[in-house]
Formats: sequence, structure tokens, C-alpha cells
Amino acid sequence: MILALRDLLRRHRQIPLKELAEALDSDPETVRPMLERLIRRGEVERLPPATPCPGGCNLCPPQTVEIYRWIADNDILPTLKDKDS
Repeated sequence: MILALRDLLRRHRQIPLKELAEALDSDPETVRPMLERLIRRGEVERLPPATPCPGGCNLCPPQTVEIYRWIADNDILPTLKDKDS
């Protein structure tokens, strides 16, 4: 399941915990420890409380939303300029 979690984070770059859990057909209490592991590895960060959702829906009270962002450097695609070098 952690590989599916990493794939979701890579694809969305920034996503709320609730959406991650729903996409994995799981619950937040199961997904959160996996996120903590990815945080310790330096691949993911938890954004500060009250950070707005990436889509800007504003349906949930901002203080109740946990948003995580993929930050691992090893997933950056080379630019065309880099390819020519």
C-alpha cells in the first residue's frame, strides 16, 4: 500500500489526507503512519494547519484538513535544456 501512496503523492504533488485514504480504500488512521514514514525519509512533508486545499474547494474548515506534499528531489524530470547537455 505504501507504493500506491507514493504514486498518488507523486501524481498529485499535494493532496489532503482524506483524499489519500479514499483513493487507497482505507481510512486516515491507517494512512497517517505510512505518511510519517515517508516524512522521516524526506520524501513528503505535512503542510501547516489551515493550508487551503490544492483545488481551492473550501468545503471543509481549513483547520480540520491535513495536507501532504511530495518533496523528494529524485522525482524531478530533466528539462529540455538539461537533456541537451
